[in-house]
Amino acid sequence: MPAVIAELGPGDSLGTGLAALLCGCEKYLALDLFAYGNVALNVKIFDELVELFSKRAAVPDAREYPGLIPNLDNYRFPAHIITEGLLASAMAPERLAAIRKELAVPAASNRFINYFVPWEAGDIQNETVDLVFSQSVLQYTDLDLVYPAMNTWLKPGGMMAHVIDFSSLGTAKQWNGHRAYSSLEWKLLRIGKKMPLNRSYPTLHKTYLEKNNFNLLNLISYKKEGGLATHQFAKEFRHLSDDDAGTYAAYLLSVKKKY
Repeated sequence: MPAVIAELGPGDSLGTGLAALLCGCEKYLALDLFAYGNVALNVKIFDELVELFSKRAAVPDAREYPGLIPNLDNYRFPAHIITEGLLASAMAPERLAAIRKELAVPAASNRFINYFVPWEAGDIQNETVDLVFSQSVLQYTDLDLVYPAMNTWLKPGGMMAHVIDFSSLGTAKQWNGHRAYSSLEWKLLRIGKKMPLNRSYPTLHKTYLEKNNFNLLNLISYKKEGGLATHQFAKEFRHLSDDDAGTYAAYLLSVKKKY
């Protein structure tokens, strides 16, 4: 079980990090650019998670969250990983009370939950994190900033798991229409946007992984038909392979290389 985990862009819900604490992780670092956090919501989510873990409830599947990726082979409670002994320790009453108390007062100095808004690379000590993850966030980030930061935070052998959305997300009529804008048009379109898309694609992330000392362990691509053909893209995107051009989302699992 990773001891220290970091999430990029948790938004208004810290639910995934709270679930990790209930699995036995020791510290959860939440990093956001804007203060979306909702104290009342997160306390409610925490109480509901405690109940679900107490019941050894199954993981919610596609019937409850259609479209959520990646898909799992089975959704049973992972008792072979989260053992009875681990769960008893993670859910000790005094530990649950301490986590719940920290949720009411988010801070960067708490024992279990450190909340950084807006985050900077120097907020986390070098090589202290075991796992960095995000869900539909890296398409909004400055890749030249975030990949070196994640490399700095992670211990050698530390893991990263990211789901990235490569679609236009409302910036164009077609799901891949954001790649039809020229650089100038895109620059003008981004004016006033809090979190503009970086228009990245899978091969670009592979390049950043290699450049920043990571090995890609698994890449699951999700394809979508329709939309624009590659020749209809702006010239800076016409070089994309059919695989890159047809991928609307992907799950990337990688590991930081050891010395």
